[in-house]
Amino acid sequence: MVARYLAIGAMAATFLAGCSSGTPSASSSTSSAASPSSAASPSTGVGSPSPGVGSPTPSRLLPSTKQPASPKAGTVLTGTVVKSEVEGGCLGLNSDTGKTYQLIGTADLDVLTPGARVRVTGRVRDDIATICQIGTPFEVASAERL
Repeated sequence: MVARYLAIGAMAATFLAGCSSGTPSASSSTSSAASPSSAASPSTGVGSPSPGVGSPTPSRLLPSTKQPASPKAGTVLTGTVVKSEVEGGCLGLNSDTGKTYQLIGTADLDVLTPGARVRVTGRVRDDIATICQIGTPFEVASAERL
């Protein structure tokens, strides 16, 4: 039993060594050996796969490290507050321009009541998705009744 595990381990090590060296392994179906020029050179990268082909690049795997701007970015919207019963209730704003925004954040919840005519200051968040999906997310920094 131990011999079987050692054999499997040896085969795995041989396979992984062949994968990481950039040269075909002994079990490869090609009979020609890799020439020295086809192996990847550490200094020049010649022979290395191009980014995005066969292996993911870090930019595809990691989230953006860019910090979002402050919600006090200064966008001002006016309109009427609406409440959607989707997912337990979400607040929205039917703006005077005809566009609908989903109000997010906890600023001035006592002012943001359904039917109230308001002016909200904050910023449009087109970098996030919401559960309610009732309009473009708008992060509220402050709100006042009109």
